[in-house]
Amino acid sequence: MVKISKKMEYALMALKCLSGKGPSAPQSARQICNDHQIPFDTTAKVLKILHAHGIVKSIQGHKGGYFLDVDLSSISFYHLAKIVDEKVEIIACSEIGVGCHKESNCTIVNPMRYLDQIFMNFLKSLTVLEVLSEDPGQRPVQSLISQLNEIKV
Repeated sequence: MVKISKKMEYALMALKCLSGKGPSAPQSARQICNDHQIPFDTTAKVLKILHAHGIVKSIQGHKGGYFLDVDLSSISFYHLAKIVDEKVEIIACSEIGVGCHKESNCTIVNPMRYLDQIFMNFLKSLTVLEVLSEDPGQRPVQSLISQLNEIKV
């Protein structure tokens, strides 16, 4: 199953929190954590990662904090996951050359790689803004369903 890490969940929560605010209303890591009941240490590390990659900026000082530095529609979910978790893996055996101990006898290697490719392409086409949208009309789930329906194993 596809599993999103806690770090990724905290990144999404922080980005959603920051999405309606600008540089005039920075949010501290502590404030984000308190508002969403999430652990400070991990969330602060995630915010530092997002800052290092130019997704958020920070203002130092008493009234400082973080604010978005990019439009969330310009960042794919895949790109965010790669930044936060460093590795995006849907199907463990999908990477050519890595495989698993059963690969020589496995009858579904190619279908699994194909499925992995579909999921990866979908995650690359899905923006963070779409993921965080409260409007179901803004979510391209139909695209994934159509791709999955085309799979012929």
